[in-house]
Amino acid sequence: MIRLPWAVFFATFMVMVWTTAHGIYVDKGNPYDNGTLDVQTLTISQHDAPLLTKVYYPRQIDTYAVLFFTGGLLGVIPSEAYSDVLERVASHGFVVIGVDYLPLAAGPATAR
Repeated sequence: MIRLPWAVFFATFMVMVWTTAHGIYVDKGNPYDNGTLDVQTLTISQHDAPLLTKVYYPRQIDTYAVLFFTGGLLGVIPSEAYSDVLERVASHGFVVIGVDYLPLAAGPATAR
């Protein structure tokens, strides 16, 4: 009997995801070129926060796909260094969340 509510919940969730997915705006242009949408930037964490998170999103209110982005070299290069590219991708109808990732400090690697 407990499985029935989970099945109903899962079916409802999948219908919502499927219905929403058909309404997502995505421009089919080259993501490295400027798209047709104006982009705004929002800084989520600042000052004493250990990680900087910037969100690039279109000004026009609509339903957009979300991309999470982490900088190169295992996150050593901050995502803010890619701001030009992330803005261009967002101008094609994506919400791009640039998250800085600082890997845990590990001791020297030892070969076994």
